[in-house]
Amino acid sequence: MTNDIDNDLELKRAARYLNAGKYKRADTCYRVILDQRPDELMALVAMARIDAELGRTTFDDALTRIEELATLHPESDRVQGPLISILFKVGRKEEIAEVRRGFFDRFPESPIALQLWANGLQVDPSTKDEPDTQAKAWGFYQQALSSGPLLTPCFKSAAYYAAKRADRAHVNEALRGSGLVERMALRTRGVGPQVLSSIFMVGIFLSLTTVKPDFVFSLVAQALTLSWGLWCVYANNLMCCKKCRNAWIFLVGYSTVAGAIFDHPRTWYLVAGVAVVVGVWAAKTGHRELFWPKSKSEEKENSLN
Repeated sequence: MTNDIDNDLELKRAARYLNAGKYKRADTCYRVILDQRPDELMALVAMARIDAELGRTTFDDALTRIEELATLHPESDRVQGPLISILFKVGRKEEIAEVRRGFFDRFPESPIALQLWANGLQVDPSTKDEPDTQAKAWGFYQQALSSGPLLTPCFKSAAYYAAKRADRAHVNEALRGSGLVERMALRTRGVGPQVLSSIFMVGIFLSLTTVKPDFVFSLVAQALTLSWGLWCVYANNLMCCKKCRNAWIFLVGYSTVAGAIFDHPRTWYLVAGVAVVVGVWAAKTGHRELFWPKSKSEEKENSLN
C-alpha cells in the first residue's frame, strides 16, 4: 500500500514538472520511475515527449512512439492527451478533431477525455463562436472536476474562461488544486487582455511624463510597470497561450528600451539589472525558450545527437 502511494506521488510530481515545462526535472523523475517499473505507461508516454523537447529525438519520432503505445494499450485513456499534444507540435492539426472525437466516444466518462472534449469545443472553428459553446464546455469541465482537479494550468485557464461566461457563481471550481502562484496567474489572465494591457500602458505613460519633475517616481513607476509586464509574460506562458506570451515579450521589450532612450540614461541600469535577473531565472528553471528560442540549425543538430 505504501509503495502504491509513493509511486502515485512520484508520478504526480513528475507530471507537474512536465506540465510546467521543466523537462530536465521531469526527465529525472520519470527515469527513476522507469527504473523501478519499466512498463509504467504514463512514464513511457511522457519520456517520448521529453526526449523530443530536450532535442534527443524529433517530435515525429515521439509521435511514432506514442502511437505505438496507444496501439499496445487500447484500453487506456492515458495516451490520447499526449498524442493530441504531439500532433499539434508536428503540425498535423487536421487530425486532432478526429482523434479527440474517437477518444471521447470510447471513454465518455474519463476526466482526460472530458477535458480534451471541452477544450476542443472552445478552440474548434466550427463551434467556438456558437452562443452556448462556453456553457457546454463548462458542463464537461464540471464533470471532469467531479473526479478531481483539472490536469494542467492550460485546462484550468480554459475552464476558468468558460465558467466566467456561463456560471460565474462557481468560477472558483476551475481553480481547484492550484497553488497560490498558479491561482494568481489564472486570475490575472482571466481579467482579459484589454485590461492587462491598459494597466501596462498607464504605467508607461506615468513613467514617461513624470521623469523631469520627479525622476525617482518615474523610475519606480517604470520598475513596477516592467514587473507587471513580466508577470503577464509568465502568466500567459503558464496558461499555454504562446501568442499572448510573445506579444507581451515584444510589448515589454519595446516599451522598456523606448523608456530608457527617452527617459534618462540611468534607467539603463534598471533595464540591465532586470535583464540579468530574468536571464538567470530563465536559464536556471528551464524557461530558456521564453526569450531565446532555438534556431532551426540548433534543433536539427540536437535531433542528430
